[in-house]
Amino acid sequence: MTQDDIMAATNDCIEKPIPPVDSEVEIPLHKVPHFKYKAIKTAIFCYSIAMVGIAISLLGPTLPQLGRNVNEKNLGWVFTTRGLGYIVSSVITGKIIDHYNEKEKDPKKQLLVSKLILIAGVLCAAGALVIIPFIPYLWLLCIVIIFIGIGGGLLDLGCNVMLFNLWGDRVNTPLQFLHFSWGFGAFLAPLIVYACEAITTSIIGPGPEIGIDPRTQLIVYDRVIHTRVAHIFTALLTSTTIPLVLFGLRSKEVEAAVVDKVELTEVAVAVPEGEQDAATVKVEQESTAEQIKETRRLKIKQILVTGVIGLALFFYVGAEVGFGSLIYSYLTEWQGLTSESHANLLNSAFWLSFSLSRLAGAPISIYLSPKWMLILDLVGCMLSFLVMMIFNTNIVVLWIFSILLGISLATQFPTTMSMPTTSLGMENTGAMTSAMVVLAIAGEMIVPLFLSYLTEHAGPKAMFYSLFGIGACASVLYIILIFGFKKEKKPVAKEEK
Repeated sequence: MTQDDIMAATNDCIEKPIPPVDSEVEIPLHKVPHFKYKAIKTAIFCYSIAMVGIAISLLGPTLPQLGRNVNEKNLGWVFTTRGLGYIVSSVITGKIIDHYNEKEKDPKKQLLVSKLILIAGVLCAAGALVIIPFIPYLWLLCIVIIFIGIGGGLLDLGCNVMLFNLWGDRVNTPLQFLHFSWGFGAFLAPLIVYACEAITTSIIGPGPEIGIDPRTQLIVYDRVIHTRVAHIFTALLTSTTIPLVLFGLRSKEVEAAVVDKVELTEVAVAVPEGEQDAATVKVEQESTAEQIKETRRLKIKQILVTGVIGLALFFYVGAEVGFGSLIYSYLTEWQGLTSESHANLLNSAFWLSFSLSRLAGAPISIYLSPKWMLILDLVGCMLSFLVMMIFNTNIVVLWIFSILLGISLATQFPTTMSMPTTSLGMENTGAMTSAMVVLAIAGEMIVPLFLSYLTEHAGPKAMFYSLFGIGACASVLYIILIFGFKKEKKPVAKEEK
């Protein structure tokens, strides 16, 4: 190679600088740094959330026996107190995580806090599950069930926030798996009750007869022992989360996971030793006012984004729970369109399509951006509500679009929760996540009550008109979220001249 060739190659290198590390090209999810550690931790979070789904959903199939234990048929307060416990623990958990993330920089101590939050949630839920079937008073039952809500809030919000901190702007796919795990746990709960009752019946019999169900004309048995077995078994199953948390999360891997971040930070701020003091003083003088202004702008944006997402989840979760809870009554008692068994099948088809779609959302999220996933979900939801509103007495139409609605609703919650991090380039703090979860729970509690009241006073068809209006409100908020906020640009280290 001649001297001219060497000079030409050198000039080419000078004219074509190396592109910055922080490029817009995304590496595959399985090739992100420390993927194995992140995958193991995500699996532990998913298992924990599945246990939450089982613990919370166990109340449904065991509720008739719990009502007989306390001599009370109307147990609506049980769900209200559970929701209050969920809300309180969600707020507290978010503040605890934010406090330790801001004040404590030692990864070992941050990991310890994460473990304590998860273990506390498991102990609250498991302890309450053991006590509940032995309680003879309604007021005491409501108090103990608060701890089911507290445990659920600790585990639910804790796992969500920790997952955001673990994956950053790649959180959408792991978050889809996390929320599928909750649905899978809810699916297992009645199967666990059925299995425990079958095994107990084979050993001690069905229990004493207490009457005949006027609707089915079948003998009703006092299954107090069977219910206790189901609750104790579920408590033991939930407790298996504790050894996974204690031994599955190791501090050495946590330290390794932050090494790259520390090294990159050191490189980005490196200044020649002789000019370090002067450069530092100059940068501080020039940037202080600008940093204050930028911090204030980001804080305002954070509040606005949290408010829009929280309200969208209020309407979305309310519509999901309202439809899933009331469609059976609409088909049987209110309209008399079909038999109870047929209505049960349609209701099960809705929740089955919901669960399968949530599972499918994980691989789909690898190829579709959160924005496009939300847009497709919104189109599916509004189309379903519109068609069911128009053809509200056609059982075939209700079957088809109930399934489409379940598919469209499934991925909205995890995708919406991931939007600040994945699409807006913001940090999803514990306070933000807790605010979103609290508003979602409020929608779960308020919207179904509103739908029931409106249907009772305005007629059965008012349910679908109301659902269409609620879906429209959520859609407006989602449009604001998708198109009204710009993505924050990541800071890139300046080139040295």
